[in-house]
Amino acid sequence: MPAFDLRGSAISAGLVREHGYGAGDEPAVAPNAQMAIHGQKLLQMGTGFGCVQCHAVGDNPAEQVFEREGIELFTARRRLRHEYYSRWLLDPPRIDPDSRMPKYANNNGKTAFSEILGGDAVQQFEAMWQYLGSRR
Repeated sequence: MPAFDLRGSAISAGLVREHGYGAGDEPAVAPNAQMAIHGQKLLQMGTGFGCVQCHAVGDNPAEQVFEREGIELFTARRRLRHEYYSRWLLDPPRIDPDSRMPKYANNNGKTAFSEILGGDAVQQFEAMWQYLGSRR
């Protein structure tokens, strides 16, 4: 790893290209304010999935970490591609069998929170993406 500074850029560029992406980041898109309101509720305990239990959100630390703390969510939003985020949330153990994050959507694409966006998992996960993108 001592030479990583010298080769890190080339390695990361190669990994990105290996997965079929160009060298640039995804273009910035203004967040949808209404979806962001739903997304904020969905991150919380009691009104949503309880992401704040294991993940810090900005300066707010994770509320109750069990085995290991998840990544801070505003940082995750800046670092992840939208496509990967969407696939991940639909079934985290499918992407990483060692993940401690459960699958929240059933096989019909619904979640337990039917009062928000009709329980549509894709829309709910998009709402959380919009909320996390509304904060810098």
